[in-house]
Amino acid sequence: SMSHAGPANSHIRRATSAEAGLLSEIARTAKAHWGYTEGDLARWTPGLTVAPRSIAGHPTFVIEIDGVAVGFCQLAVGEEQA
Repeated sequence: SMSHAGPANSHIRRATSAEAGLLSEIARTAKAHWGYTEGDLARWTPGLTVAPRSIAGHPTFVIEIDGVAVGFCQLAVGEEQA
């Protein structure tokens, strides 16, 4: 089990495919933080959506603070990115 304890009761762990909706919501919330319009956010939904197969196929990690998921990262090794 790979985990890491850090400041502010943070914890990094592997994501599960069942968390695709949660990670998609985190991505959208993070993008919305910058003040983009709802129209922009709607247009970008495909790029902000995390699919279960993507989590299953790539190392994906969630950071929790006090047990609440607040961010994530996904590694794409050796792949072309748009």
